[in-house]
Amino acid sequence: MLTHQFNPYSACTSILVGKNASADGSTMIGRNEDSRAAWAKK
Repeated sequence: MLTHQFNPYSACTSILVGKNASADGSTMIGRNEDSRAAWAKK
């Protein structure tokens, strides 16, 4: 599992799971955005 925080001044975090790291061979991307400015998506 690889985790990386893109900007040390924000609290956004991504988690990437490759096909060799998952039980069923799927790839997954998870991300949270704690910055209020990033909440609204259009």
